[in-house]
Amino acid sequence: MSSNRAGQALMASTILLLSTPAAAQESKAQDVHKELAKVEIFAGYSYLHEAEGSLNGWNVALEGNLNRWLALVADFDGHYNSEAGAGTHEYGFTWVRLFCVCG
Repeated sequence: MSSNRAGQALMASTILLLSTPAAAQESKAQDVHKELAKVEIFAGYSYLHEAEGSLNGWNVALEGNLNRWLALVADFDGHYNSEAGAGTHEYGFTWVRLFCVCG
């Protein structure tokens, strides 16, 4: 009988531990709809592998939230490589309109 109670206690503890993060995520998701940053900035390192070789570079993204359902995103990147005196430079730019249907 004691092994049955130990199994039930272990099962109850496991359910409690696994459900706590889910409850925290739900309350955090509700907070996202209340506050939305006007501007978000991302910057990071980039590694690009192509048939001609590998390039190191950077990436910067800017997001402007115009309201709760419309955002504009601009993404810039650059990649560089130099081998045997010859240099390779690649640059890119992307912009996107994001629409959100939030409940």
